[in-house]
Parts: sequence; C-alpha cells; structure tokens
Amino acid sequence: MIFTLVAAFDLDLRQRDAVTAFLNSKLEQEVYTYMPEGFQSLGKCWKLRRVLYGLRISPRLWQQEAASVLRKLGLQQAPEDPCVFVGEGLLVFFYVDDILIASHANAKAKAMQLERDLEAHWELTDHREASWFLNIRIIRDRKQKKLWLCQDSYVTSIATRYNLIDRPPVYTPLPVDELTPYQGVATPKEILLYQKKVGSAGYATTITRPDAAKATARLAQFLTNPGPQHHQAADRVINYLYTTRNLAIEYSADAASTGIDSIQFASDASYGDHPDRKSSAGYICQAYGGLVDWKASKQPTVTTSTTEAELLGLSETGKQLQWWRRLLKSLGFEPSHNMTIDCDNERTISLLTSEDTAFETKLRHVDIHHHWLRQEVREGRIMVRWVATASMVADGLTKMLSRQKHESFLRMLRMVDIGYLMA
Repeated sequence: MIFTLVAAFDLDLRQRDAVTAFLNSKLEQEVYTYMPEGFQSLGKCWKLRRVLYGLRISPRLWQQEAASVLRKLGLQQAPEDPCVFVGEGLLVFFYVDDILIASHANAKAKAMQLERDLEAHWELTDHREASWFLNIRIIRDRKQKKLWLCQDSYVTSIATRYNLIDRPPVYTPLPVDELTPYQGVATPKEILLYQKKVGSAGYATTITRPDAAKATARLAQFLTNPGPQHHQAADRVINYLYTTRNLAIEYSADAASTGIDSIQFASDASYGDHPDRKSSAGYICQAYGGLVDWKASKQPTVTTSTTEAELLGLSETGKQLQWWRRLLKSLGFEPSHNMTIDCDNERTISLLTSEDTAFETKLRHVDIHHHWLRQEVREGRIMVRWVATASMVADGLTKMLSRQKHESFLRMLRMVDIGYLMA
C-alpha cells in the first residue's frame, strides 16, 4: 500500500539500512553468555549489555528502540502497524533493518533532516532511491506515475536451487486435476525437501504473485506426507513462477481515471471442494490498479451450503476492509468513494441487504457472521455489490484454472510483463 501511494501521489522514496541493527538496543535483563573462542577465561563468562543476534528478544528490543527514536523525532506511530510512522508530508516504514522514507515534494527538506537525525542515532547505509526491498525489484517511471514490483531475481534463485531452470515452460501453476493424499509414507528427507519447495514458492505468492497463491495453498495441505505426485506439483509451481518471472504488480495514478475505484475488494468461495468437505475461500484488495492484499485458503469449518461458505468469505474480507480503512486513515489517505466488496452470489448479497432477515442455519458461527455482516452493511460501514462470475477477480484464488481462464485471471489481476524494462 505504501508503494501504491508513492506511485499515485508521486512521492520521493528513499531507502536506508541500519548497520548491525540489533546491537543498537540495550539489554535491561540479566543475560550471560559463554566467551567466544580466543577470549575465554577459566571460570568466567560475559554479561551482555546490548542484545546479540540470536537472542529471542532481540527483534522486539530493536523494534522498541527504532519506534522510540522515530517518536522522539516527531513522527506518529500508526496504531494498525507498529512499523509504520507518519509525519507532516512524511511516511516511514521499517522492516528489521531496512528503512523506507516516502516524502511529499513539499516535505523534501523535512525528509533530509529526518535522515540526518537518524544518522545521529544509528550507523546507516544509503541506498538512495529505493530499487530493491526484501528481494523485491522496484522499477519506477515518475513521468507516467507508475511503479512496478517484481520478484524475478528471487524466482530465478529458487528455480536454480531446485534444478528447474531447464524445464519446458508451463503457463498455469497446476493442472485442474485435484491432488490426492499419498498412500505411502514419505521419508524425513523427502518431507523436508518438499517443505522447502513449498515454502520457497509460498514466499513469492505471498509477496507479489497472487496468480499462484491457490496452487501453493493446495500444496501446503500435504506438508506432512508428500508423495511423488506432490513433489512434481511443487516443481511445476516453481517452474511456472520461473516461466513468468517477469510478471509484476503495477501501480498507476492513471488507474483511478479509468472509472474504477481507487480501492477495490473482492471475495469468493468454492463450496465443499476439499475431500473433508471444507470450502476454499479467497479475497483480493486492489489499489490504484495494483494488488496490495490477497489470501487463498481453506475455510476452518464445514458449511452446509454455498451461501454459508460465501458468508464466511465475505466476513473475512469485511474485517480486512475495515483494517485497511483504519490504516489508510492513519496514513492520511481517505478514498473519495465507499469501500465496496464485490461478490458473485446474489443470494448471499440479498441476505445482507434486504429487509427480509430469514436465514436458517444450525451452524452458530455462520449465524453470528451473518448478523455481524448485516449490521455493518446496514450501518454503511461495508458495501457489497454483485458482479458476474466471469468478472470475479477472486475466482482464481478458490480453484485451479485452465490456461485460457488463467490468462483471463491474470488480466483481471492487472499484472504485467515488465521484461522489456529489464532488458
């Protein structure tokens, strides 16, 4: 979302790294450590005064240290995210030791002063205009007010690690055929390898590649006993990511001028599609034409109808909508339109919007979600509108698609191939 706002409002974006970040935090608890080789003294140990990498408490203490410094410098911490800070014309986000500073053109002097103030507290490296962040390539065209996020380098590294570079290209993450449980018993080595493959692919599908999110969610259900079929499927997902490694999320200020809302949500569910008869669900949030939030998962409980499955999915999406609304308000951005969730199930929408409250279910949790959603819709805090299934962008998060439908899914996600920008 920060990258979205940077693109939409043409903000300056600088990146700094805190050198040996954790060592900046003082340790108030009594903690002792063995002396390292070459420094041992018989019968003695060292008492730590500052945290070391490897202590469980180190990340927390560094977060407290960084938050304290930023607050002293006049920034306000966003209640929804402890690593986001806002000032007049300034937006600061840090992830461990990586720091992003976004600033409005009118606040350039303030941003420069903030960097000098931070350098007085910590040793920082200067990466100037942000171009890489957490293995994500950042490409920007300020004249067009566009910004792209791509993980081509990361995807290439995992394809190389698992010797999948020379495989024939594939253009869908998985076939439409369902994976079935392995009837044999996998060895610990096979289990570990499979878990590494799924975890490696899952990082990409969590950060920039929602087009394969359903596939990794499906693979994750076989982590404890994978068979040859599952290893082949994991290899295929990584091969797909490598084939399409230049696909990127695009944020554009022009997206709002095309008639679409600046912030859009969509929710979908696939009823009883798992062997245990639980349903798949997925939601997507897009901002200024680009993706900022998504999830493809299996619902935690069995429902007894498509309507119930859709209600649970909408409830989850509604909670995310309200969280994003609060965060955006903290960032000083309020959309000029009502934030709305798209749904392709007319029966579900009528239950939430009509005066008739008749809805019978013996599942208490579904009934509670139903009443909560009706309350939020009635009060105007959540808007729900119908879209045709063919236009439902979240559909690709609930089922595997054929190549033709998958290509349509990519168009609805508005992901673009930026290979020409990296040539």
